[in-house]
Amino acid sequence: MEAVPAVGPPISPAISPAISIVLPVYDAAAGLAACLDLLERTVEAAPGARSAGGVELIVVDDGSADATGTIAEDFAADRPWVQVIRFPANRGVSAARNRGLAASRGRYVWFVDWDDVWEPRILERLHAEVVRADADVAVCGARWATEQGLPLGRADGAGIDRVVSGPEAFDLVLQGRIRGYLWTKLVRRSAWPQDPFAPMAFVEDLHALAPVLAHARRVALIGEVLYTHVRRSGSISNSADPPIDDILRCSARIHEVAERLPSTPERELLLLHYDYAHVRLPRIHATARITDRRAAREVLRTETSAMRLGSILRLRAVSRRSVRRLLVPKLLGPTYPGVRRVVVGARGAARGARRRLP
Repeated sequence: MEAVPAVGPPISPAISPAISIVLPVYDAAAGLAACLDLLERTVEAAPGARSAGGVELIVVDDGSADATGTIAEDFAADRPWVQVIRFPANRGVSAARNRGLAASRGRYVWFVDWDDVWEPRILERLHAEVVRADADVAVCGARWATEQGLPLGRADGAGIDRVVSGPEAFDLVLQGRIRGYLWTKLVRRSAWPQDPFAPMAFVEDLHALAPVLAHARRVALIGEVLYTHVRRSGSISNSADPPIDDILRCSARIHEVAERLPSTPERELLLLHYDYAHVRLPRIHATARITDRRAAREVLRTETSAMRLGSILRLRAVSRRSVRRLLVPKLLGPTYPGVRRVVVGARGAARGARRRLP
């Protein structure tokens, strides 16, 4: 099924659409129809992208066992701008993204998750900014929310309207102000290498995105929050025995990218911040969900002993919030996972009480 513009006359296969949307799905029957409806409204709200060549949607069904594939194919049946690719067996989200990217013809690519929500104007805004700045990447803001719609804070985005260089964007990654999430980013198709997504279950997005951002000519930052990522109880990040070794694999990629950039004292401090706040701290947090308690204690001991108090205090120049979050496990040591479980449970109970309020 050949992809053509969502609105307007069909274009020649030799002409690239302005944007390719890649939607990987797996056992998504419960919410896929609503997602596809929102995507159609998003395309309709993007006249600039449509007039620049159109928008194509590539749905990759990753071997679903439910009606996901049928729902997608029914949607595509009378929409020539939609292409459905079906895997015979589940291969993982990285394989699905790689397949969708390989099939894409757009000048820019946007990856989305089927169980999230966003402002319908997000695509038009991302496209307008990336074109205006002649940028390789545009990044907007995102928030986290519960399944009931309660806000949980900012998930992504630097919170500013600015055009920066690729190395400057990479520094924002090290600060934690730009995250690896794909759904807030419109990326020039030619900036992606072949099969960029590694077979990882966790932080595979940042692992792929870090070199793309670092080597971009320009990155357009949009301060406005346009995407909401829904945190669900069954997600990888909330599951038992999370794949924390993937964090180390991503860390190795970050350091590889940093080695190709000019070394400065400022970037060295930012790398220390990334190592502490985005490698060691997430691994410490994950120990509360590791079922092998002996293994959990070993991870906790390794990570807390590796964090030096003086190094933590140096990070005040980067983020005082990170310093506070790092000091707690450093000072509490082996009691930290139990304390964290109590705190997280109390927060969950408080959110439940808020949902019951009239």
